[in-house]
Amino acid sequence: MKYLAIIFSAFILTACGSTLKITKPQENGYYQTKTKVAPESILVSEKVDLAKYKSMYFAKVDYENDKKYLDFYKSSIENINYFDKVLTQTDMEQMILSKGLADKVTSVSDNIGLYHAQKNLGDFLIGELNTQHKGGYDYEAQLKVIDPSNGKVLFHVQNKARNWDGLDQPLFLPVFNAFIDWLKANS
Repeated sequence: MKYLAIIFSAFILTACGSTLKITKPQENGYYQTKTKVAPESILVSEKVDLAKYKSMYFAKVDYENDKKYLDFYKSSIENINYFDKVLTQTDMEQMILSKGLADKVTSVSDNIGLYHAQKNLGDFLIGELNTQHKGGYDYEAQLKVIDPSNGKVLFHVQNKARNWDGLDQPLFLPVFNAFIDWLKANS
């Protein structure tokens, strides 16, 4: 009985991992995953000319809940090879300071501050990744892509998954693949 309890505990501990292993898209331009986002999970998909936003993508997460996902998220967007620069909040703040724009852009953590950043840095997109633990092994991820010049959500996708052996394959990569579809449709 003792050994059975140890084996069960080991199974539980390994079954709910979140590997967050940074990978690159395959030759077809998509991340390898067995899961695809359902069409009804794409809540907003605006037609836009993405060429004007190509210079920069601001990868934003909820710092209280999602900071552990930030490096994985940033690297995954960089590996898509669409945007010239992918910046986190720290990167964006450093850029604003180095360009001497701190008086004009006092914050990049709210919509008004990001509006001012866009006015001073040029057109870019904000990508907000939000991940929620729904209880047990269930998680939900949402990616909203926003134009900071007007606060309009241009793309919004959500995905739900069970964390049996990490969240990469079932939760995040399908969201990134849906984003790649949107990029391709609007490029």
